[in-house]
Amino acid sequence: MLDDVARQVQKAKSAAEVEQRRLSELTAWVLAAGWASAGSGVAVDVEPRPSTEETDRPSVNADTARQGLRAWASGSTAGASSADPATLDSAVSTFRIQDDTARGVADGVGAAASEFERECSWAHSDLDAVGSGLRRFLEDNQQDATRLSDIASMFRAAGGSGHVGQVTVSNDVLVLATVPASLSNAALLSHLSTATPADTKALATLTGWQQTLQRMDPSTIGAWWSGMNTGAGTAADVAGASQLQELLLAAAPAMFGALDGMPALARIRANQLNAPSLLRAAEKDLETALKLSGTGQARHDPNRTEMLQNAVAYLKQVHSWGLTNVTSSEVAGARYDKVISLAGAGMLPDWEPQPTTEYSNLYYYDVLIHGQGVTNPFTNRGVVWDGNNPIHRDEFDQNYYRGPDDDELDGAINSIEEGNILMDNHSLIASNSEDDTRALEDMLGIETR
Repeated sequence: MLDDVARQVQKAKSAAEVEQRRLSELTAWVLAAGWASAGSGVAVDVEPRPSTEETDRPSVNADTARQGLRAWASGSTAGASSADPATLDSAVSTFRIQDDTARGVADGVGAAASEFERECSWAHSDLDAVGSGLRRFLEDNQQDATRLSDIASMFRAAGGSGHVGQVTVSNDVLVLATVPASLSNAALLSHLSTATPADTKALATLTGWQQTLQRMDPSTIGAWWSGMNTGAGTAADVAGASQLQELLLAAAPAMFGALDGMPALARIRANQLNAPSLLRAAEKDLETALKLSGTGQARHDPNRTEMLQNAVAYLKQVHSWGLTNVTSSEVAGARYDKVISLAGAGMLPDWEPQPTTEYSNLYYYDVLIHGQGVTNPFTNRGVVWDGNNPIHRDEFDQNYYRGPDDDELDGAINSIEEGNILMDNHSLIASNSEDDTRALEDMLGIETR
């Protein structure tokens, strides 16, 4: 655009010089002719009259063609892409430094265009597009840098934290990071069903795919989740899910915990994964509320303080997955004198009991114990960790307790009230409630013997 404007200005300059020369010659002719007609007595050689026709006024216009959308991701999502996040960040930094320089140049060019229109009124000109085009150019550059920064963050998340070097993700993830709306519902579900561990880590930084899932019919969600192959890479969670499903839950626990169509136990697991962040937020709010209470400020709401205290207490009990971490650490090589499971959920498939470790399982009849009696139709195993639970392992000494409201359970568990009792029982085993006194005493005995 600017090269074209420069050529037009050069032509306008040449036309102006022609017009100025014509006007000078015409002025000289008029003076000479007037002198001769005045009868000055001096011989004056009057040339033929120069042209009186004005030189065509040139036009100087700027026309900008709208740039197409950046092709950050192609229409095909097959294959994979690799990048080093640190290199991308370096490129972003370079782009932004160059933008600072470009912005100064653009301001100078815009001012020159305005001055040309103001000072060179003889030429027809329309240079508004110079300013708007330059602004759009800078905006595009800023958007490019922002988009590239987002992609760098996505690759870094896929590889872990810190300097991770070259990272590879499926091209579907690039599409979800740049143009998520271009991926159909079926294509999204297909990708999620085959995502790599790196992909799921990257998905945790993106939101577009979550919004797409939330707009889908619950029956579609349910069929997709239950139909996912749980036999591959089995590292089943509470819902009898595969390692991939566990990774997906971890990528967006808040979304999956409230997603219509998800199995109840999968939603419980998702909400458990989301509990730490909720707990941090609740503790921060409670700290502020207690400070207001201590200073007697009018903004203090005692009801809100009590609600936050209850929320913190509840979240500190959430629905007890330490056994998974403990047994996973054993797989990784850690060793313990004693392992006490408080209604623990399960172990990795390759977990092996250690001959020098004493294992105990303490539990009430709760939502997980009830779920362990349900069979996964795809694996014919229990839906909770494919049956690989402390309650089903002979290595664990079993300690069963009746909950305070167990008399209200009839075994079918077909009411909300009965479901709440199961949930309360699951929280009870990890509490200091008087109803949990017997279990607490047994824990102390196991610990000290």
